[in-house]
Amino acid sequence: NMSLARKQGHEVIVAPCNGCSFSLQRAEYFLETDRSLFERVNALLREGGVDPLDKIPHTYHILEWFYNEAGPQKVREKTKRPLKGLKVANYYGCLYTRPHFYARTYAHAGGQSEEARPRKRDTADDDEHPYYMNALLEAAGATSVEFEPMHTQCCGGPHSLSDEMVSEKFVMMILQTAKRNGADIIATECPLCHASLEMYRHRLMLKGVPDVDVPAAYFTQLLGLAFGYSVNDVKLKDNLSDPIPVLKRLGLA
Repeated sequence: NMSLARKQGHEVIVAPCNGCSFSLQRAEYFLETDRSLFERVNALLREGGVDPLDKIPHTYHILEWFYNEAGPQKVREKTKRPLKGLKVANYYGCLYTRPHFYARTYAHAGGQSEEARPRKRDTADDDEHPYYMNALLEAAGATSVEFEPMHTQCCGGPHSLSDEMVSEKFVMMILQTAKRNGADIIATECPLCHASLEMYRHRLMLKGVPDVDVPAAYFTQLLGLAFGYSVNDVKLKDNLSDPIPVLKRLGLA
């Protein structure tokens, strides 16, 4: 993927998924900090008929990119329909900023220079108390509810095939915390986390488990509404948990 990005002339990769950004940032970290590994990987790329890396593109999670490229101020400027009255539990998941040395460090020269040393990424969210999604949605008029430590609790997605009951328990804890803290909706920033929350929410509701009926929406869907787009434009009808009734009750859809 890095080679394909460089072949097209890109220096930045934006990943809309925690797992994808983790994998790419992990590769970036090791390639930047281990010159011999960088050279071995390039040799394998050549053997496979793939263009070697001339430099390593930097990977950003879409939330990290959005916060740094637009930020709360531009969100406020673009907001046409403030998310007034919407109480949001901002869910980041377990891999968004973890481990911190993947997410927060990189080097200057794409593994090519002996002088290249890891340095701190000044664009990365706080690895213990992430806040980028809170700040963006609050700038659009929403209210963030208290959600620690569940905001970085694993969604159980990686366990969905190996141990469904573990995944179900994780999601139950997340949903019940959001609901009991007053959230109308859970904002997500990872498709796998989002799918896990919605799938197990449905199963938990069928079992009659209390306080799990809070719906989920991707943070860009909520920002799209604030920017004046319709529920159809931002594909909210495709969400399994159907947040539209909540949004209609608040006059936001």
